[in-house]
Amino acid sequence: MKRVLFVSDYFTHGGLETRTLELVSFYKKHGIESFLACDVLAPEHKAVFEDTLQLPLLDTSFYTIVQNTDALVNFCKTNEIDMIDCQPWHCFIPAVLASGIQHLPISYTAHSIYALPSIDDILNPFFYSLLELKRPQCFVVSDFLLDYYKDKFVDCNTNVARNGVSLSNLPKLKIGNNNKWAYASRLSPEKTKPLLDSLPIIERSGVKQLDIFGDGECKGQIEKYIAEHPEGSLKINLRGWCQDLQEELAPNGYTGFFGMDRAAIEAMAIGLPVVILGFNGFGPAVHEETFVSLLSQNFSSHDRTLSEEEVLRNIADVQKRPKKYNVEELVKKYLDSDQLWDGYLNIVKNIPLDLGRDSMIEFWWEKFYKSVLLERTLSSKEEQIRDLNQRIHELQDTYPQKLARKFRDITRKTGD
Repeated sequence: MKRVLFVSDYFTHGGLETRTLELVSFYKKHGIESFLACDVLAPEHKAVFEDTLQLPLLDTSFYTIVQNTDALVNFCKTNEIDMIDCQPWHCFIPAVLASGIQHLPISYTAHSIYALPSIDDILNPFFYSLLELKRPQCFVVSDFLLDYYKDKFVDCNTNVARNGVSLSNLPKLKIGNNNKWAYASRLSPEKTKPLLDSLPIIERSGVKQLDIFGDGECKGQIEKYIAEHPEGSLKINLRGWCQDLQEELAPNGYTGFFGMDRAAIEAMAIGLPVVILGFNGFGPAVHEETFVSLLSQNFSSHDRTLSEEEVLRNIADVQKRPKKYNVEELVKKYLDSDQLWDGYLNIVKNIPLDLGRDSMIEFWWEKFYKSVLLERTLSSKEEQIRDLNQRIHELQDTYPQKLARKFRDITRKTGD
């Protein structure tokens, strides 16, 4: 494996991007070149990759899926790609099609409970049919997600690939006692709502200042909250996205950190106390007795959320006994990114090719391609929907017979 193509809906500012950039750096040390195809791209990331390709991957029309697939196939050919590393989730469909057409191994990583299409999404049956047809190598970032997706990734080889952190050149922490806290996250809907719900509790805890690091489509909601609470005792500062969170947190005298997953790990790695604030609200403060159970949840609040009284007690104890919540040694033991990526590389470089499944994808792709071209000549929306539903039905219900026959013909010719 010498050349890897990362495919992602977004590549802007968040934990997914930080994780991927860390992997790109790791690959570079091992002589592996990295390429990127995505829809929304922050320009500063382009220079990290050997080459980048921007496509309308968030467009759900079947005609655009065909165009995106063709573009990915050509990009893989031109750059002699050996493997596709796919992130959630719209991009999965053209990425799987391209991997089948080009006979490339592919992996898919679930970073959270929001890594798969919702049940009412028009592409839902298409996504799961291709997941079943290709059966990619799947990764999840926590043990909780391994259980959460066990009925979704059926028959796929699935492994835990934790978020880690580089332990080299960590900045020296200056702990503060002025009750100034930080929070960091992508400001997406599923993460911004629990943050907004938590702000009154944080204010009642006696926290004087909260610096929010991050950017995203929900930034305006936080700005609105700040504008509507000018007389509050909690001062909220929007600090925007920062390239190096640890360099921002270490010297500025923070008492503690609210957050989840990778951002929480980065804060813990420099010794800053962390109180979990995840998708479901507040989780426990991280210390020796809670670390392992929170590790299995990727440091989110999946297991249980705390009552307001428990949260206030946790925050007060962090302020009183900060050394209890310094878990640097546990981060070193469990979350050294170099060790984690070594195990990851051993898996991805041994993903087996399945030419039988690839031949099924190629066979169906030819029919789908012609169908989409036909769709653009149909006169009514009803006809288009009827035709597209028929194609999905064929992918779901018809390919076991037709494609098995096609595969038998192929194997006879090769003498297998």
